[in-house]
Amino acid sequence: MPQRYLLAIDGGGVRGIIPAVALAKLDATTGRLVRNTFSFVAGTSTGAIIATAIAAGVPASRIVSLYLDRPGRYSPGLPSRTPYSEYSSALCTPRKSFTT
Repeated sequence: MPQRYLLAIDGGGVRGIIPAVALAKLDATTGRLVRNTFSFVAGTSTGAIIATAIAAGVPASRIVSLYLDRPGRYSPGLPSRTPYSEYSSALCTPRKSFTT
């Protein structure tokens, strides 16, 4: 029987950008879509949105851009255009040191 892998993604509103960035890094590292890495994907709340996009074959980098461009849509109470783009490079670029 072939080995199977399950991906479960938690909810958390706009914090869904955290697993989305991790999945974008996985896409880039493996050179293939997340849907081709995992046998099953599941999620709760915003995690379900991400899981659905993964199952549909949406690249994780596109999922990240949705959270950066429209954070209010995925987390009620946030304005629809919060300036998160200034944080995108910090989220998507590995740091050499965690001290500043």
